[in-house]
Amino acid sequence: MLKRLSIRTGLLLLLAVMAFLLLVVSSLGLYALQHSSSSLERMNNLQSGQIARMNEGYISLLRARSEAGQAVRQMEIGLLDDAQATLRNIEIGVMRARQEITEEILSGAEGDDEIGKQLQSSLIGDYNTFMAEGIEPMLSALRKNDVDDYYKLLEKDLIPLGKRLDDSVQAFQSWGNQRGNHDVAEIQWQKNIVLGLIILVAAIAAMVIVIGLLALHHLLLKPLNNAISQLEFMAQGDLTQSLPPA
Repeated sequence: MLKRLSIRTGLLLLLAVMAFLLLVVSSLGLYALQHSSSSLERMNNLQSGQIARMNEGYISLLRARSEAGQAVRQMEIGLLDDAQATLRNIEIGVMRARQEITEEILSGAEGDDEIGKQLQSSLIGDYNTFMAEGIEPMLSALRKNDVDDYYKLLEKDLIPLGKRLDDSVQAFQSWGNQRGNHDVAEIQWQKNIVLGLIILVAAIAAMVIVIGLLALHHLLLKPLNNAISQLEFMAQGDLTQSLPPA
């Protein structure tokens, strides 16, 4: 078969095989980069977007609850003007918290993670309940300077609802951290797979190069060496040597 294969055809065949292997390696690299980029983008949106802004909103709610106790104490000692100023700060904090949480947490879960969707749905429900049955009645009691109503609400609804919301926040944060670790491990695994495939393709390419060089040696260098040997015999005046078969 090699005898019927011309040098030009052999070189073209070798070039085609090398181009195919290069295309395979490039495709693997592009796939790995695209998948890693999408995973990192999803992880960044989760960690830097939803969870970070959720924490900011939750801290604003905790600060509003703390300032509510301060406002009630100011009412008890007769500092009504100071209590109203504190109330305005509380309302601003609640409005900021509602905006931050609504923009990120209530916007819907990303991806197809059912556990994340369930945790987010539970968080949304606990948040809405806490706002409707805890924060809004608290603000109403503070606006009316009703200290007794505030203490009743604090004992009956505000503390239990706050505890439930805190549990939901902690569960969602824990899931977010686990999801981030899972994405990092998946990216590392894919990197190792692609690296192994690239090494395999490189080994195959090296084998093809060696085989190609051996084939070219058989097609080109061996006949050339035979021709040189015959020319040397002819230069010495020896015309009795027979030519090797073509």
